[in-house]
Amino acid sequence: MSNIKAKIKYRLCSNSMTNSMLKIYFGIKKDGILHVKDVLKTEKYNRKYRKPFIVDSNEIKRQRKSANNFNKRILIGISCKEKKIENICASIISIANQSIKDVSEVVCLNVSEKIKADLIKIADKDLGVKIKIVNQYSEICDYLEECLFSYYGEISAGDILHPYTLFYLERQIDKSDENLIIYFDEWHFKKDVKKSFENNYKSDFSLLTFYSKNIIGDFFFVDAESFKKLGGYDIKKKSAKYYDYVLRFTEQKNLISDDAANRYIIHITEPMYYKKYSDITREEKIEKDVLEIEALNEHMERRRLEVRISYDDETFQRHIFYPIKKKEKVSIIIPNKEHKNDLKRCIDSIRKKTKYTNYDIVIVENGSQSDEIKQYYKEISKQSGIKVIEWDKGFNFSAINNYGVKNADGEYIILLNNDVEIISESWIDEMLTYAQLSEVGAVGCMLYYPDDTVQHAGVILGIGGVAGHSHKHFKSSQGGYNDRMLYPQELSAVTAACMMTKKETYLKAGGLDERFQVAFNDIDYCMQVRKMGLKVVFTPYAKLYHYESISRGYETTEAKEKRFRSETGLFLNKWKVELEKGDLYYNPHLTLRYENFELK
Repeated sequence: MSNIKAKIKYRLCSNSMTNSMLKIYFGIKKDGILHVKDVLKTEKYNRKYRKPFIVDSNEIKRQRKSANNFNKRILIGISCKEKKIENICASIISIANQSIKDVSEVVCLNVSEKIKADLIKIADKDLGVKIKIVNQYSEICDYLEECLFSYYGEISAGDILHPYTLFYLERQIDKSDENLIIYFDEWHFKKDVKKSFENNYKSDFSLLTFYSKNIIGDFFFVDAESFKKLGGYDIKKKSAKYYDYVLRFTEQKNLISDDAANRYIIHITEPMYYKKYSDITREEKIEKDVLEIEALNEHMERRRLEVRISYDDETFQRHIFYPIKKKEKVSIIIPNKEHKNDLKRCIDSIRKKTKYTNYDIVIVENGSQSDEIKQYYKEISKQSGIKVIEWDKGFNFSAINNYGVKNADGEYIILLNNDVEIISESWIDEMLTYAQLSEVGAVGCMLYYPDDTVQHAGVILGIGGVAGHSHKHFKSSQGGYNDRMLYPQELSAVTAACMMTKKETYLKAGGLDERFQVAFNDIDYCMQVRKMGLKVVFTPYAKLYHYESISRGYETTEAKEKRFRSETGLFLNKWKVELEKGDLYYNPHLTLRYENFELK
């Protein structure tokens, strides 16, 4: 029954009025009557992000007043290939209507002879923005240098820029001395931009994620100097030319670490780009994906990285696999007390379904009394690659796992709950392909409830006040918000119900913090790993069932509630700065009350 209520709640949240009422209802139920004040305070600000293309005249005046020191010149290209003149005009007008004036010009490229004469007539009119027609990117590079432009961005005819776009761009440029790529959040529309029907509120840049998915999209601004040095976009890459450019930019800047990448590739968390919907065919979609894969393969060759990339033309996802060069031992640590049936199901599934052969299992017994489980321990201890060790101190989940790792022989560790069941045979391989990379510190997997709904697709910081599981209760057949359930990506944290890490990394990080006896120890570990400069990765290609009860609910006894509040306070205090900044791999305009990626 609890599961049904939860699912109804998630479905209803898509309606904005119902959304607000539910926030108030569930907020009061959880936090008390004072919650109403918080909701009403934030609703006034957030409602404009639920509706696309809201323009405030007072905000326009404020931007113009505060933009006096903005002096960078911006060149905006409009790709006019196979586009109607009205689409080109719509894009030009959106540029002319920017809140700050006299900083931009327009170049139109790929203009057909049929509409060139009309476009020349339009260019002669005083639209508030200068228009130039060019034939190739070399001309754009020359024009950037000739007229001392600082940045270049390109849209497709029919796409619309929000009037605040150049203000946010100039403000960001003014903050940095670096040569940058700058991208925005976006909406998609068919005819009326104010009736945009689909949004993409993006995460900050991660090169590892960008390999899996073009998370930037096809619209961004690039600094003119880098654009000229790289020769502009490579037209041979056709529809993948924007993706290819970002890859070449990362090579030019040697952007391997995320700290470096996020210094040069900036995400402005405002929905400034409105992309006109085009009903592309399945074949066209596949063609673009394949072209991006070709560009990625070339990039990997230039970086001298060995990689295999396959493509699923049903989900339109590319599957990146770094060959496992050393088949090093993986030790699977399973804490257990009683629960013979759960443990047996877990171990049987590992034995039957695991393709990777060099692994062993370390069961950390902690406090079992029944003859049934003791007999089972005797039976499995006779099997090769399984050992049972005993933890005879008080219950502390972190300490138990640390003890298990201390007694493990593997170069890699998998922390695994006893209430899981393996689904995919290559689960270890899929986690190890990332865990073996020098820049990766921890890898998590896709966990499903027994009813094939998502229990875990990574962890988002801030949800529920601390952290929550991405896409919880979504169906396994769904792709999630902008397909985020379907591809490997960098995240802030993953659950230790199934998490792989190097033993060396685990020990350097100090293992699980034993102050977190039950809650948040895995998230805290991931945060510590990230503090060490390493990445945390979620992969959907390692799949398991997690038999944790869907209706488990809150802590039930006074002692447990007290412990939970204590651990919550400890986490909030320890990671206060990171929580206040917000999750880099989420978006400030997405909800922190639910795990469904809806707008606030």
